[in-house]
Amino acid sequence: MSVEILPTSSDGVETETTKSWTPDAGETLVTRKQGDTSSVDALYEAAKISVSPTTKITGLSVVSSRGRGTMTQNEVNVSGSFQSVYSLNDSDGLQELLAIDVIRPLYAAPYFKTLTYDEIASVTVSIASRATTVTGSWNALQKTLFKHLVMGRTTYYETAYVFRRSFRTPAGKVLNKAVNDQNTIVTLPSLSKSMSDLIATLPTGEWLKRPTQVRYLGKDGWDVSEEYLWSPQWSIVYGGTFTGVV
Repeated sequence: MSVEILPTSSDGVETETTKSWTPDAGETLVTRKQGDTSSVDALYEAAKISVSPTTKITGLSVVSSRGRGTMTQNEVNVSGSFQSVYSLNDSDGLQELLAIDVIRPLYAAPYFKTLTYDEIASVTVSIASRATTVTGSWNALQKTLFKHLVMGRTTYYETAYVFRRSFRTPAGKVLNKAVNDQNTIVTLPSLSKSMSDLIATLPTGEWLKRPTQVRYLGKDGWDVSEEYLWSPQWSIVYGGTFTGVV
């Protein structure tokens, strides 16, 4: 003999839990509670009250049909303490090597690198005084530089590089990162082998670490971005090798 349970009767609440894991969000739990509408609505209202910025719950929803309801609860699953540390390995995250355009004074071009400071200054002073003729004592490079500047070709187009790596952490973890060494010459961190091999093909240069960028995305976690700027030589002001000493 079978017994039909009417939609309005209280037949208890059944619970189903599903776990899923992704590198960005870590492990999440999806809990579904099914039962009569009044019981499920009561669970929904109680869960709403319990939600706060420090709880694991990331979303609640209820669907009701023919006297029965289903509540779905999404939450991050953090083992141990909710505010435990999430360690970021150097080789983790998104890694990018970008080429950027740099506009420098024409006399800074490698073509003129053998000119001395005095030789460059002699040309630029003549330009500043609106001279229109080449000084006879100048060497060939000085004359070339002078002619370019007179004709308005005052800048040199150069390519530099930016190495950027970005991380995403689960919201329920404390960010294990520090903002340090900004605007200082540093050694690049440990990278994936392919990226390390690619960077090894760049010309010899120095890397300037830019300030770390951090965004808190609430329940979606943290975004962290680090950038390093490449140049053949950075100034001694940043800890580079260019001193300006003749």
